[in-house]
Amino acid sequence: MEGSGQFTITFEASEVTAESKEFGEPQEIAGERFQVHLNLVKDDLRVYLFLVDSHKTLYHGCFESVCSLVGADKEKKVVLEILSMHSPFFAEAFKSSEEIRIAVEDQIFPIEVLLYFLYGIEVDLSLLSTDIIAKLLLLIDRYQCSILKSTVERKLLEIDEAKCLQKYLTEIDQCGMKHLARQVVNAYTGHDLKELQKKAKIANSFSASTTNAIINRSPIITTSIMKLLVFLALLGIASAAVHQMQLRGVQVPRNEPKSAILAKIGQQVNAFKDMYYVGNITVGTPAQNFTVLLDTGSAFFWVTDSSCGAQVQCPSYCTDGTLWGGQCEQYCAAQCCDGSSTYTDPKSSCAKKHRFDSSKSSSYKKNGQSWDITYATGEAKGVLGQDTVAFGGPGAKQLAVRNMVFGQASSTDSSQSKTPFDGILGLGLTSSIEGTVSPLIQAIRQRLFDEPIFTVYLERKGDVDNVEGGVITWGGIDSQNCGSDIHYAPLVGRGAWQFQLDGVSLGSYSNKKSIPALSDTGSGAIFGPKDAVDGIAKALKAVRVGTNYVLPCEGNPDLVFTIGGKKFAVKSENYVASVGARIVQGVKYCFLGILGRDGADHWTLGSPFIRQFCQIYDVQRTRIGIVAPKA
Repeated sequence: MEGSGQFTITFEASEVTAESKEFGEPQEIAGERFQVHLNLVKDDLRVYLFLVDSHKTLYHGCFESVCSLVGADKEKKVVLEILSMHSPFFAEAFKSSEEIRIAVEDQIFPIEVLLYFLYGIEVDLSLLSTDIIAKLLLLIDRYQCSILKSTVERKLLEIDEAKCLQKYLTEIDQCGMKHLARQVVNAYTGHDLKELQKKAKIANSFSASTTNAIINRSPIITTSIMKLLVFLALLGIASAAVHQMQLRGVQVPRNEPKSAILAKIGQQVNAFKDMYYVGNITVGTPAQNFTVLLDTGSAFFWVTDSSCGAQVQCPSYCTDGTLWGGQCEQYCAAQCCDGSSTYTDPKSSCAKKHRFDSSKSSSYKKNGQSWDITYATGEAKGVLGQDTVAFGGPGAKQLAVRNMVFGQASSTDSSQSKTPFDGILGLGLTSSIEGTVSPLIQAIRQRLFDEPIFTVYLERKGDVDNVEGGVITWGGIDSQNCGSDIHYAPLVGRGAWQFQLDGVSLGSYSNKKSIPALSDTGSGAIFGPKDAVDGIAKALKAVRVGTNYVLPCEGNPDLVFTIGGKKFAVKSENYVASVGARIVQGVKYCFLGILGRDGADHWTLGSPFIRQFCQIYDVQRTRIGIVAPKA
């Protein structure tokens, strides 16, 4: 199959140790014939390599790279020589017997794989000496592996290519291969070289850790292209009406009073770098306050429970009155000072969260059913409970949803510890957890809205935290912030805020394939099929950094989605993420907030799209309204 291949190493192992996530615990493999298959599939670039060095220790590595398709005996010879260079163990094996056999057919050889063979670890070419690069180039040229050489050419630009090429030419002279010199000079000069140099410098200015921190923002989720959860909103009061809430701060007030007076209810929720927005919610009687995040991409509500995290016994001096006058708060965990005999292990993902304590709520009813919910890159689990859940901001009227069955999370993904919220409020249509109903549907069933509609209006704030981020209007259309020229798209399928997309275009790129799109307030980026996103990135002349792209922050064309025959243009200020920007040669570069997913069969239109256009979620008519905000 074009773009894929398999590489097999077979050898006799006298005393080696295998260690890999894929194979579980380390295991001894002595006196056995050990075979490793290296599968390389284009667009699925995780590669596991297992090699034996001179100490007979089995290594493993995992990395991502752009792969080139090659194949023939000359590539096999390159690999054999590199393995021999790597270790006397391999060199002797090749000379003496076939106890190591390399089988190469249609093989993908990323340059990183060759370097792994050479060094036994994942290596950045930019860290290698010019001597090593020169020898590697010479080895490739010796067997005339032109495709391999083209991958080296790209990597060469990350180092001082002038010094490297000088040594390379010296090596050629020493080997009596002067005829290659002219080809080398031609290959590494000219306009293409300058363009590659520019791209290399841009890519090098963005570290992998920065890329992950900026693009892979997930609440309880940890893999690469996953849900980047975005904002929270809160509801309004105990009778049918239109309730409006302004999105604002992250500080959680304690025991705010409820009111039965109908009015627009405003709540400000913090915007965090335009990636997600958080706000406040209460559960139980008296009210216990939580910071939660709203997600129209799911339909289940959960908060961190008091059972979450390992419990540690409080020191006696924290509970027996030895400390006084504020000393307890200074020297002891807050839970110990509040009368508890135990406190949560500070290393737990729940340690810094507000946690629901059912024993302190007079309106709580035990359910006990277990639940487990998985998001794009992580999960939360616990038991179900039932209580009053009130939505509204500090000092404002609240809307109380009675007898709501919700999740009490006893365990969350470790990345949850770094997020500024205590749970997720799903506002989809159909819950994936048996025995529960979407909070939105529950509120509608209790006739708390004039109309079964809510509107989301988000604002762009940039690379800042703790700022007002928009408004959610429950029970009606936000005529204060959103325009009147509303375009409605019918929902496709059931249970999700998903509609049909007729096409997408940007600059020279155009894709007219009809495909579903999900309006997802729980995503801080726009996600789409990888081939489409790569096409958009190419039109933008963006530079790949890991699994993401960077590009100049300014001067980019609109990203246009066609929905029901109407075009909706997203400005670059919304699809370019300013967080983590870098200055390279006087130009400010940002991350592209459009991410590709392998095998994706739909688009996910997250906050970049929702900041550009108000979203009207119409439950009764099963449709989504899209309209530009007022100027």
